[in-house]
Parts: sequence; structure tokens; C-alpha cells
Amino acid sequence: MSIHGTPTPTAGFSELPGHLFGGGIDLVGYSLPTLQMPAGTETTLHLYWDVASDLPPPYAIGLALYTIDGAAAWNYSDQDAAWARGRTVTEHRLRLPEDMRPGDYSLELWLYNPDSFERSAVKGPNRVGESDRVHIASLRVTQSPRPTPPGPTLLPPPSTAPATATPAIQGPTQASTATPVPIAVEGWTGSVVKLCAMAQFDDYFQRSDGEKYGIQGATDEIEAQVEDARCQPGTMIRVWGHLMAGIPDSHSRRITAERVEVVSVPATPVPEQEQGQTQVAGWQGRVLPLCRYDRLDNYFEREDGVCFGIDAEAPSVKNELYIAECEGYVIHVWGVLYTGVVDYRNARIVVERLEHEK
Repeated sequence: MSIHGTPTPTAGFSELPGHLFGGGIDLVGYSLPTLQMPAGTETTLHLYWDVASDLPPPYAIGLALYTIDGAAAWNYSDQDAAWARGRTVTEHRLRLPEDMRPGDYSLELWLYNPDSFERSAVKGPNRVGESDRVHIASLRVTQSPRPTPPGPTLLPPPSTAPATATPAIQGPTQASTATPVPIAVEGWTGSVVKLCAMAQFDDYFQRSDGEKYGIQGATDEIEAQVEDARCQPGTMIRVWGHLMAGIPDSHSRRITAERVEVVSVPATPVPEQEQGQTQVAGWQGRVLPLCRYDRLDNYFEREDGVCFGIDAEAPSVKNELYIAECEGYVIHVWGVLYTGVVDYRNARIVVERLEHEK
């Protein structure tokens, strides 16, 4: 294969099996939209975990970029990630300083106690030497798109203490010393998007211009309206209330809805109800989560809007479905469709193979 020009490397989802921290917290993978970033820009890192303990320690997550000679050039930390038994995914919005020196860096991770700053021991193939850190990925930093004043760029000295976030970074669970100021929300139009079962937060509001915000109802009645909207994908609503930024919620901001009006509800085509089997060859669509009160956990929405239950027998394929759901990938699936069965819309695709588009 020949490549012309300078391609931007992408990570997508990458497995990191066998990295076990204290308290039965196992790092199983990560996803990044790119492995090349200009200084002064931001990206979102997702970390995938499997927690074996019913009472895992209240560890915080530390991240840093190290130069090839082992110096810490940038760092970031979150508060307690609210661990719970089972699969979970944490989201981290990483912003590089504008004056960061271009070059190749090692992105590394550790867990630590936010009270004592004691780091958790870790075992695994990507452990960095005898340290308590795990190498996640190699990241290339390029020149900032904004002009910087002339003069040398100085890197901070290496640190052995747990990392603290730079002021420009706003992670979803990051502490803020500033007092948030409410912003009025006056009839914003958009939809409520359900997040996957492994995500830290359950949903977010996507405004019609594409901006995303955490959302909750100011009362139980309004919260029920929000939940009804997210349980019917594509439902458009209008919201009134107030917005707070820099707080732990999806995209580091939350709308507290004081009034909700439904604008439109899309019609959903229903698959065949009679019992039968059909070969599925490269159907395109997305895996979407169901509401928390549904007995089933997710479904497949084909590109034409027809929806089916979805599952897989092979553990590796089942795991790929979870990742596709959490990352929002468009996927192509192969397998068998069973109709007239007990599943979402009385139909289930048993996936034998899938491919995804990033």
C-alpha cells in the first residue's frame, strides 16, 4: 500500500488487555479519534474498564504525556471515577497548551487515591518499567495553528507526584475552583441522546446546532419527560431552564430543565412479525442503547430506520458490539436475523461478524 502526503493517524478503539490495578480494576482498552494533535487543541479520550470488585477503591485517574527521555511535558487528573462492578467507560477531554513543543510523546495513565495521593500498583504488558504507570498510546504533537510570541518554550520538570489538571482542561469529573454561573436556556430545540450502559452519565441533550450538554429535569415530572424523549430516538423537544458549566456531567455542563415541550416524534418502521430466518449480509446501521427500564439493553437501527434486537454468541463479537454502541460507530453486520422471537420489535440479529466506520 502506498500513502501520499502526511496522513493523520487515528486510534479508534484499541484493546489493552491484562492491565490490572488495585481493587480489581482492569483496563481493557481505549479510543482516541486521532494520534496526532496540534498544540492548543482538544480531543476526547475514552477508557474502557472492567471492575471485578463490589467495593472498588475510590481511585482517581491520572494521565500525562512524557518525552522520549522520560520528562513529563503535560498532565491531567480526574476526581474519583465513581467505580462500580462490571463494565464502565470514562470520558476525558484533553486539551494541550498552545506552547507545547512539537514532537512524539508517550501517553501514560495511573490510578491514585485522591486523599493520600498514593498510587495503585499495576500489572500488565504495557507497564512502564518498574513504575505504576501504563503506556496507552504514542501521540504526535504538531505546531499550534495559532502564532506564538518568539522565545524559547520551556517544559515543566519531571514530577513523581500525582498529576493535576492544567486550567485549560475540563474533564467530566474534574473539580473546579470557580463558582459556576447559570446561563438562561430559552426554548432550545434538540434531542435527548441515550448513552451506553458503560458510560459515566446516562444521556445528553444535543442542540439543533450540534452542541451537546448534560441534562436533568428540575422535578421528577420533568425528568420523566426527559426520559420519555430519550427513549424515543429522534424525538425533538424544546427546553427551558438554566445551564451550568464546569460541573461533573456529560460534556462538563448540564441543563436543568424547568419546562419541556415535544416538537416532533418520528415514525419507526416495524420489522416482520412472523417467525423466520433471514441471512444478514453487510447491513449498515448503529447499535443504540435502550432505556434503563427496558428488559433488553440495546438494539440495531438499520440505515432505513428499521430496528431489530441484536446480540452475538462469540464473546469477542459481543465485545465489539458494546464498543460500537459506546463509540457511536456506523457498523456493517453479517449473521442471521430471527423474526417472531422475544426481543426488541420481535426480531433479533445474531451477529457473526461486524466491521465499523469511524
